[in-house]
Amino acid sequence: MKKIILTTVLLAATFFAFPSHGQEPSEEPSEEPSQESSGSWVKGDFSMAGYFNAGIGWQRFTGGTPTEFTNDCTTAGVLGSVIPDAINCTLPSKDQDNFEAFMEVFELDIAKAFGERASLVAHTLFGRSQSGSWLGTPGVDIEQAYATVMLWKAYDVQLAVGRIGTEAGFEEFEPYNNDTISWSILSNSNIYPAIITGAQISAQLTDNVALYLAVANNLTDDTTFKVNSTPSGMASLEFTWGDESAENYFVISPFGGPESNGDKPITFGVDATLSMWPVEDLQLGFETTYRIDYGIDDNPNTSYVSALLNLHWNMTDNFYTFLKYSYANQFDDGNGYFNLTGAKQQIHEMSLGLGYFIADGMKLKLETRLDAVDPSGFRAQWVPGVAMALASAF
Repeated sequence: MKKIILTTVLLAATFFAFPSHGQEPSEEPSEEPSQESSGSWVKGDFSMAGYFNAGIGWQRFTGGTPTEFTNDCTTAGVLGSVIPDAINCTLPSKDQDNFEAFMEVFELDIAKAFGERASLVAHTLFGRSQSGSWLGTPGVDIEQAYATVMLWKAYDVQLAVGRIGTEAGFEEFEPYNNDTISWSILSNSNIYPAIITGAQISAQLTDNVALYLAVANNLTDDTTFKVNSTPSGMASLEFTWGDESAENYFVISPFGGPESNGDKPITFGVDATLSMWPVEDLQLGFETTYRIDYGIDDNPNTSYVSALLNLHWNMTDNFYTFLKYSYANQFDDGNGYFNLTGAKQQIHEMSLGLGYFIADGMKLKLETRLDAVDPSGFRAQWVPGVAMALASAF
């Protein structure tokens, strides 16, 4: 109880200690050297961006023995992807407390255009497991890295090859762009394909409709752990409407392929994502996924259903609040190769919190979260927690 009180006091004190967005200090103008005088070797259309996420929090595993252990080695709770157990790919213990600071990730993105027909994009992640980053050792990873070539300018038809982020899913790759500090079971378990290694063709069919077609080594965890003659594939059809400042979108993404270590056992699934602003300051986000992995070596088929609901309300220019609920149901024990949530069980995740824009590109997040994990035939677990994080984008 002392840890809970201490955590709450620390988070509240930090949350209200920052000046408002309108009170940031002015910066002295600086004269930047020209490309010729600096001798830069990067010429032409080149851009760079970055993201950073760090914080502090507490959570406790109560009730039954923990069973949630996803395909990405994450477990339940607001700190479910940054505690040592998750980083070491081990299950936490019953009644375990975790109180820790974490530096989740530092990301550096670069993009280079080669005229109007070609470009190169790379998103590099940095972190260290000893500081609560899920990147592990050596602490450097490529989130995305791909080259694109324009095939038909009239419809913006482009071919991309490499490691590519898909259009599926409500939660974005960069923590800064999400309301919450934590990630949902949909993202952590790889129920839907978020990033693939392969090739993708995209086309802007109309001003408001885009189509994406892709083939990949693997849709579940983006690895080349198997050798097979049939690639996996997915498609996304995206509809957008409304103002650019509050754009609405709907994306439906069917996917499938030989995910389970061979050509014959097939995985099929579909993800649907909706984001819309019904009124000026209120955003509604919704996602649902269905997936079935056909069993191998006489193992049963395994199916999954998941859903996410996110409500975002801009209270003022600087403050927003959010309410988020995520759900996943794994109907079977596993197909002999994949066991995406860790057991035959239902998972409920409930988050409530605030966000505060300290300055352009810097915001503070406060999240309270309660998870309920209910495995079939075993005692349910409850995982309460609270966390505060600073997220930045530049």
